[in-house]
Amino acid sequence: MFTFISQLHVLRSAGIDVPSSCEVGGCGTCIVGVLAGTVDHRDFYLTEEEEQEQNNQLLSCVSRAREQYLLLDV
Repeated sequence: MFTFISQLHVLRSAGIDVPSSCEVGGCGTCIVGVLAGTVDHRDFYLTEEEEQEQNNQLLSCVSRAREQYLLLDV
């Protein structure tokens, strides 16, 4: 996936309805679970501790995969 295409866009293109509101990583509405892979967090919602220790959720409007593979729980 291209780095400029959001997970939210990809999910919606696949017919998966993910709610969203601000679409800039500030509100947490579009949060989805992460089952496998490493996330490049680009949001302002999760704390650094949540991002580093848990790595089990992302804001689909702004976050990206750090690796080629990212499995989401949707």
